[in-house]
Amino acid sequence: MDRIELFNKFFNEQTGVNLITKFTLVSLTCTGEIEVTIEDISLNFKVEIPDYFPFSYKGFCVRFTNPDLIGYPHFGSYLCVHTSSTSDPSEKLQFELNGLRSWIKDYYIDKKTDGNYEYLQIPYQKLPNAIKVQSFLFQDSKNEFKKNSFGLFQYTHLGNEIYFINQFDCNPQIINLNWSNHINNQLPKNRGLWVFVENEPIVRKKIIACKWNEIERYFDYQSKQFLVRLHETQLEKNEKNRKQFFPLLIGYKISDKNITTIHWEAAIIDLKDFFIKNDFDRKSRITNYSFLNKKILWQKTINCSYHRFFGRGKFADEFSTKNILIIGIGAIGSSLAKLLIKGGVIELTITDIDSVEQGNLCRAEYALYDIGINKTSSLQMQLSMISPYVNINVINVNKYPVNSDNFKSVKTILKKYDLIFDCSTDNEMALMLDKMEFNNKVINFSITNKAKEFLCITGSDIAEMKYHIVKQLDYKPALFYEGIGCHYPTFEASYLDINTHLFYAMKQIIHSIGNKLTLKSFVIKNDGYDEQLSSKFLIKSFLQKELNLSIFVNDELLSKIKSLSIRSYPNESGGILIGSFFNNNKTIYISEIYTPSKSEKSKTSFKRFVKDINEYLLKKHKESNGELIYLGEWHSHPDSSSKYSTIDFNSMVNIAVDNKVKTKNPILLINGFSTKNNHLTFYVYKNKKLYEYEEN
Repeated sequence: MDRIELFNKFFNEQTGVNLITKFTLVSLTCTGEIEVTIEDISLNFKVEIPDYFPFSYKGFCVRFTNPDLIGYPHFGSYLCVHTSSTSDPSEKLQFELNGLRSWIKDYYIDKKTDGNYEYLQIPYQKLPNAIKVQSFLFQDSKNEFKKNSFGLFQYTHLGNEIYFINQFDCNPQIINLNWSNHINNQLPKNRGLWVFVENEPIVRKKIIACKWNEIERYFDYQSKQFLVRLHETQLEKNEKNRKQFFPLLIGYKISDKNITTIHWEAAIIDLKDFFIKNDFDRKSRITNYSFLNKKILWQKTINCSYHRFFGRGKFADEFSTKNILIIGIGAIGSSLAKLLIKGGVIELTITDIDSVEQGNLCRAEYALYDIGINKTSSLQMQLSMISPYVNINVINVNKYPVNSDNFKSVKTILKKYDLIFDCSTDNEMALMLDKMEFNNKVINFSITNKAKEFLCITGSDIAEMKYHIVKQLDYKPALFYEGIGCHYPTFEASYLDINTHLFYAMKQIIHSIGNKLTLKSFVIKNDGYDEQLSSKFLIKSFLQKELNLSIFVNDELLSKIKSLSIRSYPNESGGILIGSFFNNNKTIYISEIYTPSKSEKSKTSFKRFVKDINEYLLKKHKESNGELIYLGEWHSHPDSSSKYSTIDFNSMVNIAVDNKVKTKNPILLINGFSTKNNHLTFYVYKNKKLYEYEEN
């Protein structure tokens, strides 16, 4: 059975459907006419079935048209109905017909209305060659426009025949639209006319007027006079300075989801073929204005308001409204910048001292024509063309000795930023930022060779923290050199690997900021493709507020302690804590725990033997060039709390006074657990007391 035969047979067999005109093939499209009857109401539809049927194109497949229904909900030049997909032609026809029937019942018979505003049906006209306009972009304004108000507006051209409306002159008030500086500073500034008519300029329901005389009733005497005077002003100019074409914006109110906003339509006025006739009445000494029966050259307008532009997805307001600085816009920083802008960030500053090299292109956001150009100049232009709302600024952030005048000047500049992403992979930059004491507003991103780990470090003493974390990892130094000569080696990692880690990291950060949670340091590890692609361990921090002391430890170690505790149940388990001091001994990084091979344990006690512990500590101390030292003890409290006992306290006293141990302020970690919960508590012995830490 061929297609035409199938279509005729299908509609002939349908209850409540009368095939008025049989289907025939017209330019690859099968066309026929049907009558559909529901509840004694009959409607006729022209049916067009394209050659790609039963598949769709841009969401549409079969077209049902009826000029008398244009303006009803979901009915433009044809019915807008989306049906289920199938490769079976008969089944698809049934889906389409069922959609038509549902629409007739809901919107034609029951007069159902939706909250969404449906725009006017506009036949856009081809413009003369002398003018090229594709669309005018505007945004919602908080300002009110009064009926029959009029004036001039300012617009700029951004390329590809896209025009941004920058300003409305509402004499004496000026309304500026909130585009980015890049758009608002574009030259030249062009002028057009606007008139606010308040109501839709239509000839009937949702059908816009196509002739000027059809919308004359929407213009009052003053607005007509305004248009005529502009025409006369242009005619008075010499040929060289005279404009032939002017855009006219016609504004009216619309209601979308019960929110009233203003929509603008754009028409192009040809001043050599003007549409208003003026007659001077000598008796009344009044000039009468009338619109002529001339075509309106409508052009496309787009409401490009922020909430519409990012309506398909943006970051939480708590993040997107922050003033952000990125230091270093190489492989990580350039991708981060694009990610931030596509998420709705409106204030972004970038800084980098390098120019684009050919080696950057495989994994950073640059192109061939950028080679040799400063990274900031290239990326600034790219970013400005992504969002009409983002202000991209470029600054220089140089490194200076701590407390020098230049150091203080840089610190003053950086204070204004809410978040600073340090993607420079420059340890000296990290050290300088640490000395500026910005704490949780600095986030340091870096990646290890072959993209095995992605580090996100925040808080205080980032450089020191990063150093200890990297030492703990199976770190392989960067070995890739480009060409010959004196070059720094760079890490090897593909665009895919870098951005997989970066996007995952940003997901965690945006979630924390959006939910007003404290930012945490963490490391993302690539575990290979036969297992989980990437796993994350947090760098947990604990603070003793009274003494201003901090402990950092990755949660994998804490999980290990919990696991060892459960394995030893119902008896206690324990071991020692190994790590490093930094920040003038105010901060501890616990990099390892060690459980002795020999111990005595019961439900309420744990006693370790010293010999193998001392051997292990000497080995770690030597391997780390003296960085890793004994920090203190950990043990579990099965079926109990993490509060220390008298025995625990006395043990810490003995360690503190033991000259062989050389740790005057030992750390104690107790894991109190039961079948229902698990609680870890850190303590430090100082001033003959045990001070408790709180998780930060």
